[in-house]
Amino acid sequence: MANGQPVVIRELEGDRRTVLLQDADMPDQGIDVAGELREVSTEYPGSSRRSTQIMGTSEQPIELKGRLLDSLMGIDGHAISMMTALRKVYLGQRYCELAWGSTLVRRGYLKRASFRVIRDGDIEYQLTFNPDEADEAEVIAVPQTPLASSRDAITAIDAALVVVDTMDGLLDTMTALDALI
Repeated sequence: MANGQPVVIRELEGDRRTVLLQDADMPDQGIDVAGELREVSTEYPGSSRRSTQIMGTSEQPIELKGRLLDSLMGIDGHAISMMTALRKVYLGQRYCELAWGSTLVRRGYLKRASFRVIRDGDIEYQLTFNPDEADEAEVIAVPQTPLASSRDAITAIDAALVVVDTMDGLLDTMTALDALI
């Protein structure tokens, strides 16, 4: 289940950046997931039934809307550093994975990243993820094996790297403030 787990946006190529939307950063209203059956139907003369060919499925874009707040996360500069990290993934134009626990795993591209900066510590975001492939059948079928624990280790390492990146951004902010004083 996804309860209590962060939404993870991870580049699968290039710089392999990872952004975690967790706690107060989570999408406000959950995540809508929709798909559509791709089909072609033909009505032949003399037949009362259509002939339908199924061509697979098509995943619809996934919208993520939320708010990045320094006050709720308890870290000055958090909202700006998260906005910067999300923009880097968007601007990187790389194939990504969007995951929320094992409930939702999609691979595709971060098509749109929109931010409304209310003030430095208060930023609304709207992300559009355009999936190319859905992966929940594979995720549900994965047994709890060392492979799963390796994935957990990689996820933990990615989370630690995000913290390091956040701290690096805070250090840059503090250095800039020291220079002003």
